[in-house]
Amino acid sequence: MADPTTLKDLAHANLTAWQDRAAAARADATTAQAAVSTAVTRLADATQALATARSEGQRIRTALAAVPTTADADPLLRQLDTATIAQRAAEAGILAQERQLARARAQLDRAALTLRSTETARLRAQAESNAADLEAARVAALVAALAQPPLHTLDQDASDLLGSTLTAAAQTAAEKDIPAPLLQRATERRDLARERIEGAAADRKTLADLIQAQVLATGNTEDRLLVPRTAYAAALGALESYVSGAKQRLDRAQGALTRLADPARKTLLTEAQKKRLNTPTPATLTTERETAAGHEKALDEARWALEQAEQKRDLAQVKETVGAGAPGGLAAAAAALVTAAGKETAADTAYPPSERTLLSEWEAALPDAIWADLADYLDAKTSLTDLAGTPTGTLETTLDTAEETLVHDLVALGKEQAARDLYAAELAGRTAAAEFAAGAAGRIVFSALRGDA
Repeated sequence: MADPTTLKDLAHANLTAWQDRAAAARADATTAQAAVSTAVTRLADATQALATARSEGQRIRTALAAVPTTADADPLLRQLDTATIAQRAAEAGILAQERQLARARAQLDRAALTLRSTETARLRAQAESNAADLEAARVAALVAALAQPPLHTLDQDASDLLGSTLTAAAQTAAEKDIPAPLLQRATERRDLARERIEGAAADRKTLADLIQAQVLATGNTEDRLLVPRTAYAAALGALESYVSGAKQRLDRAQGALTRLADPARKTLLTEAQKKRLNTPTPATLTTERETAAGHEKALDEARWALEQAEQKRDLAQVKETVGAGAPGGLAAAAAALVTAAGKETAADTAYPPSERTLLSEWEAALPDAIWADLADYLDAKTSLTDLAGTPTGTLETTLDTAEETLVHDLVALGKEQAARDLYAAELAGRTAAAEFAAGAAGRIVFSALRGDA
């Protein structure tokens, strides 16, 4: 039978398995109880047989004491041999029944424990199966929504809007009052900020991958699901976010672009403000502003490079500590950090306080409303670019792949746990036998020595 490939199928398979195991456990408990009762009865019978044999032996010994001649004793001696054999056979029978009773009681204890644990697991599996059914229905509804209006054409709608005259007009309106060098510097800072946010997520993923590799190497079972569970949750979250918010993002972007492109909008700058921004006095101020912008850019890039070098050095330190680092990896990362720190220091020195003040004053000459318009345009463009680059089929495929990977790992762990459970059950039975043998060692050896049947 093929392994499940979906969480719903896996939950149903687990429920069926635990239902079967619970039924088997109930049957085993009944059989074990019957075996204990049988062993108790047989031990009582063996004990009675020993008492009878001992009584018969004592009777014969009493009769032997009263016979006058050796010839008269011979028949009684043969009878005594027979009684002795019966007594020793009864003693061997008691030993065998005690062994059987100990084994039966151990099986009963194990069966009772197994029954309790399997019933608990069955109830948990039933709850998980119900939850999986609800989750599968919810995912199916999300996937179905991708094929229905408005989502079925939303990526193309976003692409069309992105290349429309409306977007071009909105861009012109948002950027027209901002000097080109200042606009470029602003968008570069925005792009770098977004890159830092993405870098934080990438840094986390790198560490998560390292944890996964370490977990796989050390055999920690439950933690092995960390990465596939996270990937599945992320894929499901992306699908939910798209279904619930993609149309709203498109509408917000279109609304912002429409507002910006409205020809009736009035300019937000006076002539004096425009002159201060674009044709300052003295004229050399223009070049000085552009130079300051270039130095700020160099410093921003050097600081980001330093942050990345620190992250890489820290990761190399972690790898070195857990024994997963490449030879020379930490030393190389430390050397790269020193280099990055030197470049950051140089860039910081090359950007003097006077230039920083000059650039800040240039930026302050723009009213917040213009910065807000630029932010609205760039946010709208980002949203449309994201939506245009997200084919709905990709969302479904990514979720399916993540689910298959998670289910594969869950199945593998389930098989490993089943093997451990089987080993534990077998060990429990052998432990009971070993404990009985150790406790009755003297009697077992003596019975073997004298050849008890």
